[in-house]
Amino acid sequence: MDTVLDNATYVDNQLGIVLYKHHLLATYKNFQVYDLTKAERIYHYIYTQKSYGMTVSRTSQLILLTNDKSYRRKKTSLLIKNVGDETDDLLQPFFYAVSQEFPDILLGYENKSKRPF
Repeated sequence: MDTVLDNATYVDNQLGIVLYKHHLLATYKNFQVYDLTKAERIYHYIYTQKSYGMTVSRTSQLILLTNDKSYRRKKTSLLIKNVGDETDDLLQPFFYAVSQEFPDILLGYENKSKRPF
């Protein structure tokens, strides 16, 4: 793992994200690997769990979308560490590194359904 960390394009130990060659590694709580050559879109999603109107927990995920039929699923989520309101700010250098290495990958969430009401 030291070789990977030494040769990685981007490393964020606080969030648990490593960008190595054409792979995205998420090291928070469990080890997950995603081949970024298959990805079409990446965005950050915060899952908030509430109980009696109060926030009990927040979980951050990087969601990766693909239309490649040979890959496992269309939507893959990689768990990253949530550090509160600063999580989005801490992810900006990661998104910049992805845009430089993989210019074809779209960044951010897009709501395609336009409701009339």
